Amino acid sequence: MGQGAEVNTGCPTLRGQGSYELAWGNQPAPAGTGWHICTLPAERVTWAQWQALTAAAVAGLVPFLAAMAASPAGARFAQAEAAAAANGIRVMAFRAAVRGSYAQWDGVPASPWNT
Repeated sequence: MGQGAEVNTGCPTLRGQGSYELAWGNQPAPAGTGWHICTLPAERVTWAQWQALTAAAVAGLVPFLAAMAASPAGARFAQAEAAAAANGIRVMAFRAAVRGSYAQWDGVPASPWNT
């Protein structure tokens, strides 16, 4: 999990046929309690939706936030933003960290971590 102000953005995890869990979190110190938020079954995304999120992340912050808000994971992402803020991580820093991770994964095919 991310340490200090670092955000841990999990890669999509296959949780059922075509259903991918997204997760975000932070642990303020090695012995701290931290926080972790992941999508529930009804909030999980398809592989096509995941690819749309990563492509939007490459396009910029505004397209990424719009794509995330429109996705099944949108409400849970908003909860992660609130958790980040409650734990001393600026919302813009949280958004930039998640967007950066997602942009790096754009175009990455399914692999052992998500199949």
